[in-house]
Amino acid sequence: MRVYLLAPDLRTRGGFEAQMSALAAGLAAEGVQVFVAIREAVAPDHPYWQRMQQAGVTLSAPPAWLARLLDPPLAWRQASMRLLLALCVPLLLLAALADRLRRGRSWARSWQGAVGWLHGRFGRWLFADGLSWWLWRRLDRARRRWPPDLVDVQHSMLPGGLVYADDRGLPLIYTEYGAPDEGLASVWAGLCPVIGRADAIIGRAQASLDGLQRLCGPIPPGVVVPNAVTSAPADDALRPTHPAGPAPGPVIVTAVGRLAPEKGPDLLLAALRILHEQEMAGESPAGALRVVFAGDGPLRSGLQAQAAAWGLAPYVEFSGAFADLAPIMQRTDIVAHPTRNDGRSVSVLEAMAWAKPVVATRVGGLPELIEEGVNGLLTPPDDPAALAAALHRLAQDPDLRRRMGQAGRARFLAGDFTVAAMVKATLAVYRQIIVQKSAVGSHP
Repeated sequence: MRVYLLAPDLRTRGGFEAQMSALAAGLAAEGVQVFVAIREAVAPDHPYWQRMQQAGVTLSAPPAWLARLLDPPLAWRQASMRLLLALCVPLLLLAALADRLRRGRSWARSWQGAVGWLHGRFGRWLFADGLSWWLWRRLDRARRRWPPDLVDVQHSMLPGGLVYADDRGLPLIYTEYGAPDEGLASVWAGLCPVIGRADAIIGRAQASLDGLQRLCGPIPPGVVVPNAVTSAPADDALRPTHPAGPAPGPVIVTAVGRLAPEKGPDLLLAALRILHEQEMAGESPAGALRVVFAGDGPLRSGLQAQAAAWGLAPYVEFSGAFADLAPIMQRTDIVAHPTRNDGRSVSVLEAMAWAKPVVATRVGGLPELIEEGVNGLLTPPDDPAALAAALHRLAQDPDLRRRMGQAGRARFLAGDFTVAAMVKATLAVYRQIIVQKSAVGSHP
C-alpha cells in the first residue's frame, strides 16, 4: 500500500504534529510505503521530522530559502504592489485618459479601471499561494514514479491538498483533528464542497464529525480514530513522592500546550487573578496555588507582562518548550485545559495517563474524555470565574484530586489510546477505501 500524507507544517512540538508523525512512522512499521509532503519548510533537526526519517518514511518539504521566496510576508507583498503602482503611474494615466476619451466615463472611474486592471494582472501573482503551487508540482513529480493508492489530507489548513487530490481524481481521506469552528463558516464554505467529495473522513473525536456535518451538511462516511499518547507512564512512575499525604507547598496547576489564543491561557491567568482577589477579601487561600504554563507561543510575552501587572508573577511559571513531559507531570497536582476549541485533546489524554484530575472547558470533544465530577470538572468556555471556582474546589480537596486522577487513569487504560491502536484503526479505513475503489474500477 502506498499512502500520501499531506500536512501544512511542523511548526510546533505537540498536538497535530505529534499525531501525524506518529501515524506516519507507525504506518511505515506496518509495511506501508508512506510519502509525507509538508507545505512549509521544516528544520532538519525537528524531532518529528527525524522520527519519520528513522522510520523509513519518504519526506518532502520546501527548503527554507524557497519557502521564503514563495511565501513572503503579507506586508512585503503589499509594499511590492504599492511600488508597482508608483512605477506605473505614467502608463496608468495614459490608459485612464484613453478610456475617458473613448468611453466618455468620469475621470475617477477611468482611473479606478486602470488601477483595477493592474491589480488583476499582477496582483494575482504577488498574492498567489506559492507554497501550494510548489506542493502540487512536488506531488505530480512523486506520482509519476510512485503513484499512491490514496491521499490522506491531515489538516483543514491545507486546502490546496484537498483540491489537489480532488482535481487529480485520487482516492481521498480527510482527517479532522479539532472541532470545526462555526465562527469560521465562511472559510469552511470553500472547503466543504471538496470535503463532501472525499471517500471517507476520519475524526479524532465524534465532535469532529458532528461539527463537519453542521457546517457542510451531508458528509462522506466518518470514522472516529482517537488521538494517541506516544509515551504513557508505567504504574511505577505514578507512585506518590509523599505517600503519607500531599506534598508540602503550593498546589501546582499546569497548562500543557501552545500559548496561543485558541488554547485560552489568558483565561487561566484571569482565573488566578480572581482567586487572588478572593484571597485579599479573605474568601480563598489562593497563595497556596501556583500556575505553570508548559509550552511556548505568541502570547508568552503578553501573558508575562499581564501577570506582572496583576501582581501574579510570584505565582506563575513559564517553563517554555519541553522535550520530556515526565518531570512536568510528576510535580503537577491539577491539569488545566481552558481551550476555546478542541477535539480529543492530547494534553487531556496525557493528564489522564498520568492520573491527574483535569479542569477543562466544555467544548468540542472534551466531554467525550472528561466525565463531570468523575475524572475532572468541565466549565463553560470563556468563563474565568467558573474556571477559578473549579480550580479552587480541587485545590482544597486532595482526596478528590486523587480519586479523579485514578478514575482518569482507569479510563485511559480502558480506552487503548496507543499509537498501535491509532495505526490499526487508520489502516482499516484505508483498506476499506482501496477495496471499494478497486471494485468500482473493475466493474464493467
